[in-house]
Amino acid sequence: MIKTLPNPATDLLNRACSCFLLGVDTHVHRISNRLGWTSGAGRPGAQTSTPEETRRALEEWLPEDKWTEVNWLLVGFGQQRCVGGDFTFVFS
Repeated sequence: MIKTLPNPATDLLNRACSCFLLGVDTHVHRISNRLGWTSGAGRPGAQTSTPEETRRALEEWLPEDKWTEVNWLLVGFGQQRCVGGDFTFVFS
């Protein structure tokens, strides 16, 4: 139940109780798909279509103690370097 909270609620719980929850917003969802991180053991090359599917795919292989850190890194990267509806990475 807790793992299906929206990303801001997940962030709040991560900080408040020092628990590990993987929050997946649009940035994490799209970047994870582009990096191929959503391909599970039985799904080579597969992409997820929703943030909830992405969360489940990432939880299959990403160590639990890295969930919070990966979330912050991908959200920050997405906010700084991804623009437009096609989610193109921009480097200047």
